[in-house]
Amino acid sequence: DSKKSSGSNGLMDEEEILAELIEEAKSCLQYETDAKAEALLKQYKILQQEGDNPDLKILVFTEFRSTQKMLQGILEKNGYSCATINGGQDLDERKRALTKFKNEAQILVATDAAGESLNMQFCHIVFNYDLPWNPMMIEQRIGRVDRIGQKDTVQAFNMLTNNSVDLRVYEVIHEKLNNILNQLGIDKT
Repeated sequence: DSKKSSGSNGLMDEEEILAELIEEAKSCLQYETDAKAEALLKQYKILQQEGDNPDLKILVFTEFRSTQKMLQGILEKNGYSCATINGGQDLDERKRALTKFKNEAQILVATDAAGESLNMQFCHIVFNYDLPWNPMMIEQRIGRVDRIGQKDTVQAFNMLTNNSVDLRVYEVIHEKLNNILNQLGIDKT
C-alpha cells in the first residue's frame, strides 16, 4: 500500500506540475507578442499618420492559415477591422471577403489564395508577412494592387526577423532574382 500511495502521490505531483505548466502556457499565449506583428502594427500606424488616413487599407500576405488567424486576432485586438481570404474558401466567400475589405475593413489578411483572380486597385500597400520561396509569388502578390486603374504609388514591405528561416528564404529569393538579372537582364528586385 505504501508503494501505491507514494506512486499515486508521484502521479499527483506530475499532474499538478502539468496543470501549472498548462496554465503558464495559456498565460503566455494571452500576453505574448509577436515581433513581426508588432513591427507590422508600428509600420501601419506610421503609414496612417503619413497619409493622414486612419482608414488606410493594407493587404497582408501570410503563407499559413494559422499565421493568418493569429494575425487577425492581434490586429482586431488592437482595434482594426479585418477581412480574410484563404484557400479554404470558395470563390463566392473570397469575393464577399474582398467586398468587406473594400467597403468596411482596413486590413485584408490573406494567404496566396488572394493572389488569384482578385483585383484590389483600391489598396496600394502590401505587406509580405511571410516570404514565399518563389520570388514570382511576391510579384504576383504585389500585382493584386499594382493594376491598371491604380491611382497611388504601390508600396510593398517584406517582413524579416533575424531567425534563420526568414533569412534563408530571403537569401534564396535574392539569389533567384540575381539569376534572372544575369540570364535575362531583367531586374526584379
